[in-house]
Amino acid sequence: MLALPLAKRLVAPVITALLGGPFHARAEKPYRAVLLGSGFTTDLSLKITASTGETISPTDLTYANATEMGFSLDSRLLQVACHLTVVAAIGSLASLPFQVQLLEPVDAPSPAAPADLDGMTKAELLAFARKTYGQKLDSSLSKAEVLAAAKALGRAPEAEEAAGSVIALDAAQAGLGQDQDPQPGWLLGDDQDGEEPEAVPGVPTDLLI
Repeated sequence: MLALPLAKRLVAPVITALLGGPFHARAEKPYRAVLLGSGFTTDLSLKITASTGETISPTDLTYANATEMGFSLDSRLLQVACHLTVVAAIGSLASLPFQVQLLEPVDAPSPAAPADLDGMTKAELLAFARKTYGQKLDSSLSKAEVLAAAKALGRAPEAEEAAGSVIALDAAQAGLGQDQDPQPGWLLGDDQDGEEPEAVPGVPTDLLI
């Protein structure tokens, strides 16, 4: 009696590479990726999970041969850089996990270099404080005082809470010293907040100054 041919024994698929990258989070459209390895069949399935917890469902699986499988990788819902773990399976036979890096979104802002405040002009310092911290420094301050105020903004966490306010540091706050006996603003010619003294009947006004 002739022996019946043995059924072909399935083996677990093996993943060796994932082409089509670099892959970025929050991509504008799905990537067309190509999985390389061995043991692929037409009924191979893929499971992709992100290290952030999300699961990606690959679409448009295209079987090329036992070593190549194409599919669409959609990373539009992933917001940050992470690792993707890819597992290929044929029935109950699964490959070892294969990891690929998902990079930051292309439009993610790059870290800003520290500003050279000492090399800025007074106008540049005023613009820097307004643009960076949302603070409007008093333009009547000297450059040294504006520089000290701009540096203080970078150190003070409460600066953000006062966004949009006008900051006018006095000389002591700017580290430049202060008169021990400051004169009233109206006497120094500052007409912003000072008020003239009220006239007293029978007393010349110039004697009140």
